[in-house]
Amino acid sequence: MLRARQAYALLALLVFSVRCNGAEAAENATNFYILWLKTTMAGVTPPPGIYLTDINYFYAGGATGEAAVGITLRRLANPNLPPRQFTLKADINLNADAELTAPLLLLALNALIGWHEGNWHWNLNALLNVPIGPWSNSSVTSLSIHRWAFDTTGAVTWLDPKIGLELSSAVGFTFNGENPSTDYTTGTEFHVEWALVQHFSKTFALGFDGYHYDQITGDSGPGATLGPFEGRVTGIGPVMTYSFNFAKIPVSTQWSYFHEFDVENRAQGDVGLLTVSLPLSVPRH
Repeated sequence: MLRARQAYALLALLVFSVRCNGAEAAENATNFYILWLKTTMAGVTPPPGIYLTDINYFYAGGATGEAAVGITLRRLANPNLPPRQFTLKADINLNADAELTAPLLLLALNALIGWHEGNWHWNLNALLNVPIGPWSNSSVTSLSIHRWAFDTTGAVTWLDPKIGLELSSAVGFTFNGENPSTDYTTGTEFHVEWALVQHFSKTFALGFDGYHYDQITGDSGPGATLGPFEGRVTGIGPVMTYSFNFAKIPVSTQWSYFHEFDVENRAQGDVGLLTVSLPLSVPRH
């Protein structure tokens, strides 16, 4: 029988952009929904509890100019607490000759409900950006999304524990409001992520994952002086997951690499990702 697993609030979402000297769709090529968030095990809903996730993200690429960015994000998510605002700090390096350290004040409200039956797992997710973070159009980097944005995503995972094969996918749309400081409205965005993974044991898995992003409506408003641009990008690469116990605490890690292609009106490059997750508190049954 289908059973709702949980609905939880996500306490943090870090979004950043690197501004290149080129024409890029979506305001400053900044998207509220972060690609690669839902690849392997996308449809599986974790048990209630408090989890610490350390995301180490590296991007190298460019549009008309070159840009390299390294960033580390630590996210504390508690499914049992209401969403709240808090401060994060990020160190961003641009072209290896400039460094910016700035406080981030972001508020993202998240709700998720999931089900499972047999080998099937799926969930529905709603994510709302509240534009309260620091933002400056004259800054080299934008450390917040200065617009209302709403994303809805559905994800499904088929995992056969007997043979260890996993197929996962997530499909969603992002609807954007106007940035009142620039009179710029980013178009509606479509995104899909997927993963094909072989689980060789309960602790080790190896496979491929990827994403595709496509604006289905162009940017608009008085601030969109370059016209109704529509962005597009596809990324694909290997993924590996490994789990282990550290002082009796289960730790999950994931390594991913994506090479981007089929790019239009966006920067093109390569993405490296290392994620480490562990529970801080899980209710006992």
